[in-house]
Amino acid sequence: MSGSYSKSFSNTSTGGVASFNDNSEYNALVQYQVRKLYVNGGYARLEQGFSGSGTPPEVLSSFYIGVSRWFKVF
Repeated sequence: MSGSYSKSFSNTSTGGVASFNDNSEYNALVQYQVRKLYVNGGYARLEQGFSGSGTPPEVLSSFYIGVSRWFKVF
């Protein structure tokens, strides 16, 4: 099981237009092994906003789950 979080802020000014930029990201991962079977899943979320654009922050999220099995070829 693992997880991470990051957040950043910045200010920019170009041509007299100032923008306050905000970014945050969450990641989580879970892996579990049962004999030769591996089960993993995760979640990721990204939120990013720019005040100079005049739009609300965008949020992107994704979730995944997978199953795999290892075996000997020879």
